[in-house]
This record gives sequence, structure tokens and C-alpha cells, in this order.
Amino acid sequence: ILDSPFPPNADTPEAETLSFLWSFERLVAECAADAYCAETYPDLEDTLLDVVVSYNEDPGEITGDDIVVGIGQAFADTSAIGLIPWTIYELRAGNEDALFELTGQEWSRRFQSDDVTDSEGMYNSVICADEYTTGDFERIEAAVVGEIPPELESALLQPVFELTNLCSYWHPRVSVDDSPVVSDIPALVLVGGYDTATPPLWGELTVQTLSNGYLVEIPGSGHNVLNEACPIEIATQFLDDPFTRPDTACLASIDWPYFE
Repeated sequence: ILDSPFPPNADTPEAETLSFLWSFERLVAECAADAYCAETYPDLEDTLLDVVVSYNEDPGEITGDDIVVGIGQAFADTSAIGLIPWTIYELRAGNEDALFELTGQEWSRRFQSDDVTDSEGMYNSVICADEYTTGDFERIEAAVVGEIPPELESALLQPVFELTNLCSYWHPRVSVDDSPVVSDIPALVLVGGYDTATPPLWGELTVQTLSNGYLVEIPGSGHNVLNEACPIEIATQFLDDPFTRPDTACLASIDWPYFE
């Protein structure tokens, strides 16, 4: 069972640049289709772009780019997704604390805590060896400029610039092994529809070379989906009979996100 997979053949720098936009466009569509959200938070996309420009031009404790990064992280948390439209409108009204309420931390792009469960050194060693190469920033910049709103360019391209720069001396590479995993072992591939960390497209990429693989996208979910009743039910069916596609009827009962 592969929950929120990270396939080695993914174009990671490109996905990390565009995944926010993929998720936000889905949120805009689902908000427009929800009577409460559409009435309470109209023109969600234009409102976000206006907010980003406003905070970049006249920042307080946060900038417009910080807002994009914070919302991008919130997409990975299923429980936070329904709060994103509210957060955008609160920020438009000048309530910077709304970003704190969404992300659960005092916001800073370089926020540091006493949490030692993650190792930045290990992350850099892995990501630089496996995913980022010399020239990645120039390649991605050329590919995405014109494809993303100009208001979001600095926020979405900055992380790629920073990682490319870091990797140029951390573990410099001019190429990486991006060979896909090919296998006939039965595999259940689960992805969250709003996941920005390992986006749904990566699930599609993963299952392409798994001859006995089944892809299931969990609507309304962020990163790591095996903590809800329906995905657990699907996984249990798969373990009982791994050569048969599990029944996914329970997905129809998921009506998340609940817009606040």
C-alpha cells in the first residue's frame, strides 16, 4: 500500500512549483460549486491574487509570498482545507492572525522550532542527490513563467531557487537517476485530491509502471490519507484480495471539505 507516493521519475522541481496552483484551482472550482462558499467567498482566485500583491507591496508581520507558502502547506492537512477561503478573506480584511490559525504556527518562512523529529541535513542530502540538479532553476523558470499568475511567481519559484542554490554546494549533481519503479507486485496507490506535498499526478505516474496497481484518489484530502474510514476500508479490501480492484463506493459519501 503506497499512501501519498513520491515516484522517483517525477519532475520534482516542476511539481513543487506548480502543485500549489493545481490544488488552488481545484479549491476555487469546489468553492464555486458549494452554495455557502460561493456566496460567502466569491471571486476567490482574484481575491487571493489581490491579497498577495497587497501584502507584498505593504507587508506587516507577513508578506504576500508568506501567505502563498502558508496556504500551500495547509493543503496537506485535510482538516485545514475548508478554512482556506475564510483565511484569504480575513487576510484581505487585515487580519494577519488568520494565517496563524490556518497553519498552527507563528508564521515565518524560516520558522524554527524545538521539534527534532525532522532532520534538515538528511532532507538536503536526499533531495539534492535524488531530485535537484545544476540548472534546475533556469529550466523550471523558463517552463512555468506564463503558466502561473505573475502575482504568484516569486512565491512559487523562490523555493526552487533556494534548493537549487543549496544543492549546488550540498551535493552537486548534473543528472539524477529518475528510473520508474517497475513491478507486478499488487499495489494500492492512495492519493489525496488536494495534496501539494505529493500531488495526485504523482499517483498517476506511480501506477503507470505497476502492472497490478490500483490508483484511488481520496476527494477533499491532503497528505497521508490512511487515517479516515473510507481509505481504511479500501485498504482492508485490498489486503484481503490484492489481485482485485477494491470497491471504492465509499468515496461517494465523502463531502469534504466543509467550508467554514
